[in-house]
Amino acid sequence: MEAVARTRVRLTSDVARVEIADRTYEGLRAGTVIEVPLWAADALLRSRVAEVVDELSVHQLRQISLRERRSQIEPVPLREDFYARAKYELKRTRSSSSEEALKLEEALRDVAVPRLYKVCVAAAKGTEPTWLGNLTPEERQLYVRVRELVEEFLSEVLGSEGDG
Repeated sequence: MEAVARTRVRLTSDVARVEIADRTYEGLRAGTVIEVPLWAADALLRSRVAEVVDELSVHQLRQISLRERRSQIEPVPLREDFYARAKYELKRTRSSSSEEALKLEEALRDVAVPRLYKVCVAAAKGTEPTWLGNLTPEERQLYVRVRELVEEFLSEVLGSEGDG
C-alpha cells in the first residue's frame, strides 16, 4: 500500500539526475515540485535535497475531524492513501519532534475513531451502505471483516437448538 501512496516534494538544491520508481528525472532545479512515492520522498528528505510540500498537518487533520463529526452517519471522503500518508507523517515527526508527533497522533485518532464507529455500525446492521466509496481501502477491508464477524456471531446466537 505505501508503495503507491504519493506526496509532493520541493527540491532544495539542483539535481542533475535521479531515478525514482522507474522514472528518470534530469536537470531539476531547486524549487521544482515533483510528486513521488512516499518511500522516495523519505530518501530525498534524508539526502537533504527536498522538503515535503503537502504534508498532512495537525491543522488538516482537525479540519477532517470536524467534518467527520458533522457527518454523523456517513464518513467523509478521504484520499485512498490517507492512512499511508498519515503513517509516513507520524514516522517523520517522531524522528524530529516528539511533541509534534503526539499532537499529530491525537489529531489522527480524532479522525479514525469516528470513522471506525461508522464502519462498525454499518457492518453490524448487515446492509451495504451507499457511502462505501468514501472509505479508504483499509476501512473497506475492516468493514468486510467486521460484517463477516457479525454474521458469524448472529448465526451462532440465532442458530436452532439442535445445532448446539
